[in-house]
Amino acid sequence: MGNRLRILSFGVNLGSVVWRNVEKPRLTLQYITLGTIFVQELTASSRSRLRSLLPAQKLVSMKFLASAQLLGAITSLGISSVIAQNGYQVPAGSPGFYHGNSTAKVTFDQYSLFLDDSRTLFLSGEFHPFRLPSPELWKDVLQKFKAAGLNGVSVYWHWGLTSPRKGVNRWTHHNDIVKFLKLCQGVGLLAIVRPGPYINAESSGGGLPAWLTNVPALARTNATLYRDAWHPYIKEFAELSAPFQYPNGPLIGIQSENEFSTSAFYNLPAAGLEYYMQDVIDTYRAGGLTKIPTTHNDNWPKGMYASGVGAVDLYGWDGYPALFDCRHPDTWPEMNTVTPVVGGTCWGNLGTESIYSSYDYGAALREDRTITPKLGEIKLQSFFLHASPAYMTADRVGDGSQATGTAYSDSSEVYTTVWHDSKSGTNFYVVRQTSNAKITKTEFTLRVNSTVLGNNVVVPSSGVMALNGRESKVIVTDYSFGSSKLIFSTAEVLTWQTFDGIDYIYLYTNPTDSVEIVVQTSSVSSGNSTQSGFTITNKQKYTVISGSANRSSSIAAISIGKAVVLIADKAVALASWAPRVTSGKGVNYYTPSPQVAGVIITGPYFVRTASLKGSTLTLQGDINADTTIDIWGPSSIKTVTWNGKTVSVSRNSQLKSLRGKLQYNLGGNKVKIPDISKGRWKCIDNTPEISASFDDSTWVVANKTTTARPQQPYEGKYVLYGSEYGFHAGDLIWRGHFDGNATGVNLSIQTGFSGAMSVFINSKFLGSAQGSSEGWSGVDILNGNYTFTPDLLRKKGNVITVYHDNTDVGGEYAPDDVRGQYNEGGWYYERIGAHLPGFDDSRWSTCTPYKGRDTAGITVYRTEFELDIPDDADVPLAFDFELDTAAYRSVIWVNGWQFGRFASTLGPQTSYPVPEGILDHQGKNEVVVTLWALNGTAKMKKFELNKRAVISSSKTSRIGLVDAPDWKDLRD
Repeated sequence: MGNRLRILSFGVNLGSVVWRNVEKPRLTLQYITLGTIFVQELTASSRSRLRSLLPAQKLVSMKFLASAQLLGAITSLGISSVIAQNGYQVPAGSPGFYHGNSTAKVTFDQYSLFLDDSRTLFLSGEFHPFRLPSPELWKDVLQKFKAAGLNGVSVYWHWGLTSPRKGVNRWTHHNDIVKFLKLCQGVGLLAIVRPGPYINAESSGGGLPAWLTNVPALARTNATLYRDAWHPYIKEFAELSAPFQYPNGPLIGIQSENEFSTSAFYNLPAAGLEYYMQDVIDTYRAGGLTKIPTTHNDNWPKGMYASGVGAVDLYGWDGYPALFDCRHPDTWPEMNTVTPVVGGTCWGNLGTESIYSSYDYGAALREDRTITPKLGEIKLQSFFLHASPAYMTADRVGDGSQATGTAYSDSSEVYTTVWHDSKSGTNFYVVRQTSNAKITKTEFTLRVNSTVLGNNVVVPSSGVMALNGRESKVIVTDYSFGSSKLIFSTAEVLTWQTFDGIDYIYLYTNPTDSVEIVVQTSSVSSGNSTQSGFTITNKQKYTVISGSANRSSSIAAISIGKAVVLIADKAVALASWAPRVTSGKGVNYYTPSPQVAGVIITGPYFVRTASLKGSTLTLQGDINADTTIDIWGPSSIKTVTWNGKTVSVSRNSQLKSLRGKLQYNLGGNKVKIPDISKGRWKCIDNTPEISASFDDSTWVVANKTTTARPQQPYEGKYVLYGSEYGFHAGDLIWRGHFDGNATGVNLSIQTGFSGAMSVFINSKFLGSAQGSSEGWSGVDILNGNYTFTPDLLRKKGNVITVYHDNTDVGGEYAPDDVRGQYNEGGWYYERIGAHLPGFDDSRWSTCTPYKGRDTAGITVYRTEFELDIPDDADVPLAFDFELDTAAYRSVIWVNGWQFGRFASTLGPQTSYPVPEGILDHQGKNEVVVTLWALNGTAKMKKFELNKRAVISSSKTSRIGLVDAPDWKDLRD
């Protein structure tokens, strides 16, 4: 859900007050972020009702449900006619994309997508490019998606960031959809784009632009004035994206709206929500998006827009099982999520009020692009699914535990779901513990079916299988790989490839588990044997491989006729990669199936790309330590290069691999980062406005007495909604002038859950308050009741000054076309451009944030430093704070970009990564940090620039700085 309008009201005891907000030539700074006007209309609804209308907790990317699960879910809703094998209804105005009844290159049936008439598994991860405003790093992220086995990416596009004011759309820099789709095409990733108009994404206003709050129409309806607002953006988006529709590009789906429901569901019969939804779809089609299906993500599976007016081609839904509880990572709900796949930053004032600067939430690729163990888990699943075409056409044939459904296991702690593909005969047994609260091992046996072993066979034949705490496994039977078949295995399948007529299958398990594997292949020798500590027993129809727990080797290769079985510990599998060495065409370019030639590699931190030309295997990748690399591939490989350098390799006869060593050359302290605490610091006081003599005559006068907005002011004569005056966000200053014998002031200021305020009268400090940083359960309206003593007042010309941090959006007419309207606020140092590179601070005092200040107020500090990071190094950097009992707040600016907000007593975030491109890794950097002491003495116990990782990398080197304007361009 987006943010609501901020409300600032004053008590009647002030009498007549003239309020002004800041404005200066060339820069109109905005005030508040909007909540959707839709929500504003529902003033009588409870908080929970509002959440159900526009869900606040958006954690999971849109599920592109193109599997048997989709049909089952829709049937359970009583709308089975929407998608069925022979009864699919084509939505009004759609060209139609149901396979067998469409000439489109992108189609689907009840099981999966088809590309070029080829059944295709689509696995995507969520990425918000606008949260990484250094576009030169987008390719690195997309390559990591591809290397992890994902063949798609799902992206939101942010209308508010693209459109600073009505009728203006900027498709450049971090808003450049053309650049992004070209990168996807170059990397080989399919794409689904989700331009809204509303996107949620925990972004300010849910992606709706702040200027929309001044459009007198109900947002997300068929209101004419609202259509006039969104239509140019969606139309231009469609026209820019249309050339990239598959097969000419990577685009295979376009989402309409976001987590949206019907007029009947919202009980708004006159709002025309279905017609608005249809209008968005029609605008896509009119803009040229006619070759790909439309999609929608229902906020839960209730069938919204699966049929009728506004229906999309391919219906799907979101899930929110893990919600937003990042403070308690050890507390799991009964399900968990893996989204977003890559973290990002709510730089500027981009984030909604319920979150903080980091938008990571346990992502597989962290906000700083480093790889986490979660990416390894995604690899295990992605590699397996792409290697298992039978999964796409499998139907669920049973599930249960000893307490419910069908009991396939002898353990009361194991729940099993069985999928069967009738064409291939393959079975998939998904086993997991009945509760993820159990964190200890569960041992069990399983009843399985196999055309070779028979039905209801208990496996393993001796011993047990095991699940570690919070673990699940996929056990297969009758699983084909090449010309061979895996009849059964206690170890899980990672992937397989055929090299020189030999089928290689890669299996993995925990080292504490015993192993039983049954394989059927050709040219098997008679008799029994041992290999690498495993016992091989040849039977009439198959071969059994068995091994004990706690094996001496972490990986082994067992040869059986025309097959090689690789058996690895799970840790080795997590460090394995399976890049394709030929680009292929069409669907094969985007889908890493075993039918596309590739290699299998273990060891490196990251394998970016691989290509095979003649006898030379060319690898690009990253390492973070000296690394032994094992390569399985065709025997034609004689030479291996890594990042352009030849690697000495030799044949490892025991593992059937090519083995070499990669040398890491960035150890020790070879990459040096300056100690900024010892640098030159300059400072200036940021509160000149508290002086009664301060001239605010050029500021905007807040003198409206009525508003058309549904929410009316609490009290007072004037409407003090910032958006009424063109101020939508950032750090703000309000000055109220009055004469007479007032006795006090009553303030209600909506700041967001982590916002703050400080109040002064005639240069004297009255008090401060801040929110709770507790998300939706916290406090977002701050109340202050301040009594005036006679010594505080003058007979005439009294001034109340309010410093207001509302942790949200920026200004319509901000002159910075690159960083955009979300970047800046209206405080003194921002107005003079002190945060911009090239600002002259020579007249500022010498002082440091480590000594801080002794009174309530705001000090701004500047420093600069040089970086000289080697070209072949990827070194993510972060500014680190330490929580404190003294309440202060800080904003971090790096070369003109606002890249973090810290609250000393709230947290929880203390580390603020800043990407290359915002930081110049081979040049000069200018940093500004504010220290807003809320109540008195405050100083920074810690403010450091630290390395997050030091990686020897093949990514693009010497990115430099994003080409953005400096002080001379914007203020001179």
